[in-house]
Amino acid sequence: MQALRSSIGAELQWWLGFCAAVVVVVSAGSDGHLSVLLTLGAGSQLFGLVRMLGERSTEGLSTSSLQVTCLALAARLVALWGAPVYLPVDASGDVVFPLLLACSLVGALALLAAGGRKPAEKPGRG
Repeated sequence: MQALRSSIGAELQWWLGFCAAVVVVVSAGSDGHLSVLLTLGAGSQLFGLVRMLGERSTEGLSTSSLQVTCLALAARLVALWGAPVYLPVDASGDVVFPLLLACSLVGALALLAAGGRKPAEKPGRG
Protein backbone atom coordinates (compact mmCIF):
# COMPACT_ATOMS: atom_id res chain seq x y z
CA MET A 1 0.00 0.00 0.00
CA GLN A 2 2.86 2.36 0.82
CA ALA A 3 4.45 1.71 -2.58
CA LEU A 4 1.17 2.56 -4.32
CA ARG A 5 0.83 5.77 -2.32
CA SER A 6 4.41 6.69 -3.18
CA SER A 7 3.81 5.97 -6.87
CA ILE A 8 0.67 8.09 -6.95
CA GLY A 9 2.49 10.93 -5.17
CA ALA A 10 5.35 10.86 -7.68
CA GLU A 11 2.93 10.85 -10.62
CA LEU A 12 1.00 13.73 -9.10
CA GLN A 13 4.22 15.74 -8.73
CA TRP A 14 5.02 15.25 -12.42
CA TRP A 15 1.59 16.44 -13.51
CA LEU A 16 1.49 19.38 -11.10
CA GLY A 17 4.90 20.50 -12.35
CA PHE A 18 3.72 20.29 -15.95
CA CYS A 19 0.54 22.23 -15.16
CA ALA A 20 2.57 24.91 -13.37
CA ALA A 21 4.86 25.22 -16.40
CA VAL A 22 1.80 25.59 -18.67
CA VAL A 23 0.39 28.36 -16.48
CA VAL A 24 3.72 30.21 -16.50
CA VAL A 25 4.13 29.97 -20.29
CA VAL A 26 0.55 31.00 -21.02
CA SER A 27 0.53 33.90 -18.58
CA ALA A 28 4.01 35.19 -19.40
CA GLY A 29 4.23 34.51 -23.09
CA SER A 30 0.86 34.26 -24.76
CA ASP A 31 0.18 37.97 -25.48
CA GLY A 32 -3.40 36.89 -26.17
CA HIS A 33 -2.44 34.98 -29.32
CA LEU A 34 -3.58 31.46 -30.00
CA SER A 35 -0.13 30.68 -31.36
CA VAL A 36 0.88 29.83 -27.80
CA LEU A 37 -0.69 26.45 -28.66
CA LEU A 38 2.42 25.70 -30.75
CA THR A 39 4.54 26.27 -27.67
CA LEU A 40 2.23 24.21 -25.48
CA GLY A 41 2.35 21.39 -28.04
CA ALA A 42 6.14 21.43 -27.97
CA GLY A 43 6.02 21.47 -24.18
CA SER A 44 3.68 18.49 -23.98
CA GLN A 45 5.93 16.55 -26.35
CA LEU A 46 8.91 17.30 -24.14
CA PHE A 47 6.89 16.29 -21.07
CA GLY A 48 6.14 12.91 -22.64
CA LEU A 49 9.78 12.35 -23.56
CA VAL A 50 10.94 13.30 -20.08
CA ARG A 51 8.41 10.91 -18.55
CA MET A 52 9.72 8.08 -20.74
CA LEU A 53 13.28 8.96 -19.79
CA GLY A 54 12.22 8.97 -16.15
CA GLU A 55 10.83 5.46 -16.55
CA ARG A 56 14.09 4.44 -18.25
CA SER A 57 12.16 2.49 -20.81
CA THR A 58 11.25 2.67 -24.47
CA GLU A 59 8.88 -0.26 -24.14
CA GLY A 60 6.03 0.13 -26.61
CA LEU A 61 7.98 2.42 -28.94
CA SER A 62 9.58 1.26 -32.12
CA THR A 63 13.03 2.39 -33.11
CA SER A 64 11.66 3.73 -36.38
CA SER A 65 9.12 5.95 -34.58
CA LEU A 66 11.92 7.45 -32.48
CA GLN A 67 14.00 7.98 -35.62
CA VAL A 68 11.13 9.79 -37.35
CA THR A 69 10.56 11.91 -34.23
CA CYS A 70 14.24 12.90 -34.22
CA LEU A 71 14.07 13.72 -37.93
CA ALA A 72 10.93 15.85 -37.51
CA LEU A 73 12.39 17.76 -34.55
CA ALA A 74 15.65 18.36 -36.41
CA ALA A 75 13.71 19.63 -39.44
CA ARG A 76 11.75 22.03 -37.23
CA LEU A 77 14.95 23.39 -35.72
CA VAL A 78 16.51 23.86 -39.17
CA ALA A 79 13.36 25.70 -40.29
CA LEU A 80 13.68 28.00 -37.27
CA TRP A 81 17.28 28.86 -38.12
CA GLY A 82 16.49 29.47 -41.78
CA ALA A 83 13.69 31.99 -41.35
CA PRO A 84 11.61 33.18 -38.40
CA VAL A 85 8.32 32.29 -40.14
CA TYR A 86 7.73 29.08 -38.18
CA LEU A 87 7.80 30.70 -34.75
CA PRO A 88 4.69 31.37 -32.73
CA VAL A 89 3.93 35.08 -33.11
CA ASP A 90 3.68 35.66 -29.37
CA ALA A 91 6.54 36.13 -26.92
CA SER A 92 6.84 32.38 -26.30
CA GLY A 93 8.22 31.97 -29.82
CA ASP A 94 11.33 34.01 -29.10
CA VAL A 95 13.09 31.64 -26.71
CA VAL A 96 10.74 29.10 -25.17
CA PHE A 97 9.56 27.38 -28.36
CA PRO A 98 13.03 26.77 -29.88
CA LEU A 99 14.34 25.70 -26.47
CA LEU A 100 11.53 23.17 -26.06
CA LEU A 101 12.21 21.78 -29.54
CA ALA A 102 15.93 21.47 -28.85
CA CYS A 103 15.33 19.74 -25.50
CA SER A 104 12.83 17.39 -27.14
CA LEU A 105 15.40 16.48 -29.78
CA VAL A 106 17.97 15.72 -27.09
CA GLY A 107 15.41 13.62 -25.21
CA ALA A 108 14.37 11.70 -28.31
CA LEU A 109 18.02 11.03 -29.16
CA ALA A 110 18.60 9.77 -25.60
CA LEU A 111 15.64 7.41 -25.93
CA LEU A 112 16.91 6.27 -29.30
CA ALA A 113 20.31 5.58 -27.75
CA ALA A 114 18.57 3.56 -25.01
CA GLY A 115 17.37 1.32 -27.83
CA GLY A 116 14.40 -0.50 -26.37
CA ARG A 117 15.74 -1.36 -22.95
CA LYS A 118 13.39 -3.16 -20.62
CA PRO A 119 11.91 -1.07 -17.81
CA ALA A 120 13.97 -0.82 -14.68
CA GLU A 121 12.78 -2.99 -11.81
CA LYS A 122 10.73 -0.84 -9.47
CA PRO A 123 11.08 -1.20 -5.73
CA GLY A 124 8.29 -3.07 -4.06
CA ARG A 125 7.58 -5.39 -6.97
CA GLY A 126 8.41 -8.96 -6.35
